[in-house]
This record gives sequence, C-alpha cells and structure tokens, in this order.
Amino acid sequence: MSRNQKVGEYLRYNSALPARLNEFAICITARQWDANVEWMAHHPLALKAGLDPAVADDLAQGKRPANMKDDEAAIYQFCTELHQTKKVSDPTFKAVFDLFGERAVVELIALTGYTPCWRWCLISSGQFPAPWGVRFCSFLVLIPRRLRRGCSFFQGEQHVSQTRHSRPQQR
Repeated sequence: MSRNQKVGEYLRYNSALPARLNEFAICITARQWDANVEWMAHHPLALKAGLDPAVADDLAQGKRPANMKDDEAAIYQFCTELHQTKKVSDPTFKAVFDLFGERAVVELIALTGYTPCWRWCLISSGQFPAPWGVRFCSFLVLIPRRLRRGCSFFQGEQHVSQTRHSRPQQR
C-alpha cells in the first residue's frame, strides 16, 4: 500500500492542475463510485481550494453542476466521460490539453483511476465500507473526528473487526 500512497501523494500535492480542479476531479470520481468517505474527505478540501459551493452541491446531488467555470466544465466533462464510457472523446481531450497541457491530462487520468484503486485496496484488505453494508472501523481513524460528527454516513453503522474473517460468507 505504501507505493500506492506515494502515487496518491504525487497526484494530490504535485499535480499540474490547480488544487481547486484537482479536488473537483476527486469529488467527481467519489460521486461516480458512491465513495462516501472520499467525498467527505475531499469535499471540504475542494471548497477550501475555491470550488463554488453551488457546484459542489449539484455534484453531490448527482447533477451536472450549473454555473461551472470553463476550466471546471472541461474537467467535469473529461472525468465524466472517462468514468461512463471508459474513454475520452477527442474534443474533450483537446479541451483539457489546451487548458493545462499533456502532463495535466496524464495526471487527471491517473487521478480518476487512483480513487477507485485505493477504495478496492481497502475493501480487499477489510478496512473500508464493503458493498454488503458492513463498515469497517480501521479506516475511520484517518478521518478527523470533526468531519465524522453529524455525517449520515457514520450514523448507525455496524463496526466489526478489520479482519478478513469478519466478512459474510459467499454462497
């Protein structure tokens, strides 16, 4: 996992994209994958980096955000196409390339794959909310308590040990 974390560190802190757009891309990916922990962690970071709260609210509701800036619309279209069609059209690729360059395009592709990769690593190791509804508590220590308070994601959850043996048996 440490090598995977190094990739994430690079993509988050050394990106050719401005922080506002980098966090926006992470939030888009979190919504695409129903990744509530990632959303909860990155939504405030996107707002702090300058993303319009109305854009984030629309995204949270599964809508195409209204009133996006041109650069946000390019990032949104790129990420959405990549998630939904597993490819990016030439005009969408060109829009991001023309705004930010080749390095940013490559990093954006990597970033949209990194969030689900991290999620799969944690699910596989039994440290993350699993698809069958049991939420594992070991990952929660990474999320500041102040972010967990009052969030419906953490209300009434069932905590079990982080061992793989606590999973329901597949039939």
